[in-house]
Amino acid sequence: MQKPSKKSLMVRKARIITGSHRSRLFELGDFPHTRPTKDRVKEALFNQLEPLSAFKNVCDLFAGVGSLAFEAASRGALSIEAVEKDKDTFHLLKKNQIALDLKITLYHQDALEFLKCTSKTYDLMICDPPYQSELIQEAMTLIKTHQKLNKDGLIACLHKDPFEHNDFEIIKQKKYGLTYVSLWKEIK
Repeated sequence: MQKPSKKSLMVRKARIITGSHRSRLFELGDFPHTRPTKDRVKEALFNQLEPLSAFKNVCDLFAGVGSLAFEAASRGALSIEAVEKDKDTFHLLKKNQIALDLKITLYHQDALEFLKCTSKTYDLMICDPPYQSELIQEAMTLIKTHQKLNKDGLIACLHKDPFEHNDFEIIKQKKYGLTYVSLWKEIK
């Protein structure tokens, strides 16, 4: 009988970069549809948003295993919600949240359906869906249509290709490797 290799026994992990939970590790799992956000990209995004406590209500629409929601919580966001539709990914998100003891409200739901039915509004919405999708455009349209942003609220997007949206304008954008980090505000 062949012994499992060390590599097959290793659990992939990521870390929270800074804040109250700095350097704490959480599991990434091995899901083909998830793409862990690199530390450099996370840091660039959240440094642009400092102080995060100015964003009282934060929603991570495509949470995956929780990397961006955990970073937001560690950096002082006051109220955080994370939405993930995949069952296995959601279970790992919940397991990570419990292990890290972070106060984040989790929703096992499709992000687009969530936007249609939630009555809440947000100061910051994080939009980091799978790269090979049009979900950012659809999510931004629903955010506008259903008035999900508070006054002066922002959408933070992580995406592969540049794009435009008729209802929002880019206030900051920078590329890190294959990932664009962009902040959008509603056109009034």
